Amino acid sequence: MPLKDFEFKGIGLGTKHDTAPVSVKVPPEIAAILQDKTKIPDRSSFIRAAIIEKLVRDGLLDGGTLVPQNDTSEA
Repeated sequence: MPLKDFEFKGIGLGTKHDTAPVSVKVPPEIAAILQDKTKIPDRSSFIRAAIIEKLVRDGLLDGGTLVPQNDTSEA
């Protein structure tokens, strides 16, 4: 499906409820940054945007219009 047809929307964020979440372990230094709400108030949106940015940059995903709602970061 083209990314333009798959925009994050509301609470569901364009994801499907029946898919397993993706999780990773990170070094303690990175975990500390990700868990610090003064640095990253919306961790899920930040990580989601970072993953999408990397996939687009590596040519694994067509950037299209896949943009999280209310995302003001410039990753």
